[in-house]
Amino acid sequence: MSEDESTNGKFDYLKAKYVFRFPFTVTALKWGFGLGTFFGIHQYIKSRDGMASMRWFIWGNVLTTLPIWGFFMMKYSFYSSALRKFESEQSRQYEIQGLTRVYLANKMGIDPECSDEDLLKEYQKKSEKIKEKFNLLDELLVGVDFSQFDFPK
Repeated sequence: MSEDESTNGKFDYLKAKYVFRFPFTVTALKWGFGLGTFFGIHQYIKSRDGMASMRWFIWGNVLTTLPIWGFFMMKYSFYSSALRKFESEQSRQYEIQGLTRVYLANKMGIDPECSDEDLLKEYQKKSEKIKEKFNLLDELLVGVDFSQFDFPK
């Protein structure tokens, strides 16, 4: 592979179609142009030298556009990664919620496609049955004084 082929796609991300897809690129250029103009005019008024004012305009333009664009790019990257993380956690929660629902429906012996209200009613019925089953044991244990027993330590 020649050097020309290896560097052919290396800097594709710097093409205008990729850089200008972000709306803040135009904003950064506007700010850079405005501040570069301000620096150029200031230098021209101060020294009356056209070349010096042109240098100040160009360097002011470049040196203010790049940090502004970098700031907006970092902010965009942070928010997009935070949103991706939130969406993945959200989908994971929906998956867990769905699996829990299917598990409960299967354990109670009802159709997993039933409505949430039916699932809740069935769950309450099962809870009442369990309470009735162990109610007698609870009543018997309430009257027992455990301090009279000598439990091994």
